[in-house]
Amino acid sequence: MRSDRPIPGNPWPHDMVITVDAPNNIIEFLFIHSAWRIASEQPLPVLVPEPHHGTSSPPPDVDVQEWSRRWQHTWERAWQWYSRWDKAQLRAEWLRLSQTHPRLDPAFQPPFWGMEHGRDGIDGEALAAWEEQLRRKDDRTGSKEPEVVCLPAVIAAWRTGLTTVLTLPYEGYFAERVLATHLVVSNQTRTDPQLYARALTTPLSRQE
Repeated sequence: MRSDRPIPGNPWPHDMVITVDAPNNIIEFLFIHSAWRIASEQPLPVLVPEPHHGTSSPPPDVDVQEWSRRWQHTWERAWQWYSRWDKAQLRAEWLRLSQTHPRLDPAFQPPFWGMEHGRDGIDGEALAAWEEQLRRKDDRTGSKEPEVVCLPAVIAAWRTGLTTVLTLPYEGYFAERVLATHLVVSNQTRTDPQLYARALTTPLSRQE
């Protein structure tokens, strides 16, 4: 939501834009972590719903320890990618690339496991079925978007720099402010007004 000037009677600030996204590349990493049972040293919340893995298993061309190392390295890069761009840079770079490249530059596109390491060992149908499950709405806010229901908390967070909420299929309450601009929450947190209002007050947890 955004307008050039205040709208009388509308409590949403006219210049406030909050993007909500379920990042496909992070969800792909979560599926592989669960299906291949790798990188156990990376503590992750329980996934809800848990994915059915189908025929997924680590490819035998390298050992499980090496797959764990690759997963951890790419997982960290996937999160670091968010800190590379502010919105003005992102818009300008996208415009430049769209005019000069038929495909996006790898530096512009966030890391995807399949693009970097191939899709061997990933049951594509099982992953797609889980992604479809995650798109179904489990919402305690009725027909209103959670950001509308929790508007005072959203406005307060936006005034501290928040522009983007990333949702992940973690169990129960989860909130982490990974950048001044980015808050990560579980789906269950965002769809519960009390939990979401609490999550929006989460302080920055990582150095930018």
